[in-house]
Amino acid sequence: MSGPFKRPPTGRELRRQAAREAKHQPRRNVLTLAQAIAPVALLENARPFEPGEKTADHIKTRMAFDALKSGAGTHEEFLYLSTTMGVLFWRAVDIDDGLATVMKRGALAMQSCWRRRQDTGRFGFSGPELVDLVGALDAAEAIADASSPLQLANAARTAHRHGEIFRS
Repeated sequence: MSGPFKRPPTGRELRRQAAREAKHQPRRNVLTLAQAIAPVALLENARPFEPGEKTADHIKTRMAFDALKSGAGTHEEFLYLSTTMGVLFWRAVDIDDGLATVMKRGALAMQSCWRRRQDTGRFGFSGPELVDLVGALDAAEAIADASSPLQLANAARTAHRHGEIFRS
């Protein structure tokens, strides 16, 4: 049936026409969800911790210290405390030389603790090491509270890159 009237295009014809036209138009950049929220995630990591946000970590660190001090500490508690001291030492290096010195003495006390474990089979500290480590723990809490998650992650990468912090 031909004549002056043309039938309207079907849905399939409309889709094909739209696809042909789309081939000739420049492609738009479409962001994925991860790309869209990346700036927000970066800002979230760059913000300082809220007061009390790190309290659970501080308690865990103090409990590990108390267990090691009493001689009943486990290898996991030693690793937790020494890792904390190592990461926060590298964060202290970015902040202040005096603070880094305090953290270094704490890390050296942890090395002494490890040697004592290898010699006697139990963890423990001498009197001067206890004083150094208590000061370092107080400094570590202050450093962690004043730092952002991004700063602590950078310090952890630095500690990992340097491996053993102090060679005796």
